[in-house]
Amino acid sequence: MDFNSLTRHVDSDAQTTFKTFTSQHSWALSNYVVQRFLSQESHYQLFTTAICFPTEDNWRKLDQAFRQFYMEIRFINYIAKVLWRYAKDFRIKKHRNATHYLPILDQPIQIKEESSTITYKDQLLDHNGDDTSEAEGLLAQVEDLQLQKALTQLTDKQLKVLDSYYVHNMTQKEIARNLGVSQQSISKILKTSLDNLKECYQKGEKRHVFR
Repeated sequence: MDFNSLTRHVDSDAQTTFKTFTSQHSWALSNYVVQRFLSQESHYQLFTTAICFPTEDNWRKLDQAFRQFYMEIRFINYIAKVLWRYAKDFRIKKHRNATHYLPILDQPIQIKEESSTITYKDQLLDHNGDDTSEAEGLLAQVEDLQLQKALTQLTDKQLKVLDSYYVHNMTQKEIARNLGVSQQSISKILKTSLDNLKECYQKGEKRHVFR
């Protein structure tokens, strides 16, 4: 954010005050959450105004904006953790089932009067193709009804990216290569998806999730 463009209307004393403040609190201002907060122009404007014109009202507006932003960040992180947990459980269950049935699947199919080299696993692969649809894994594992409902509000592409990222544990670079888009595009889709989940989730029944 261009500080000079936002403070051209203030006098030199206010600008000096701002520069002194940011210099003295550089460590706190380098915090990741604070950086994300200040990356939004409206928040940065509140910040510069509160520093240059430190009235009680200006500080109150800045404080309220930050509290709201921080609560939303925590909620999005909560949603992400829930998705990771369900995805992890899904991968563990899938691995356990594969390990359990592997000896059976590798057995040749017995065909009367023929010696078959085709296994049950070959037959399953021929019929199923892909192991699951992109969205099925995540939607099938999420037990929280409100979150499940929120997931159904996403687009097919958003679900595909979420499933690839959380269930199949793919990197953003790998997902981008598979979909033929940029990594920046995948990062944006993930962020937008989590934002949409937050909005849809909060429209439903209010729940206390920050215990």
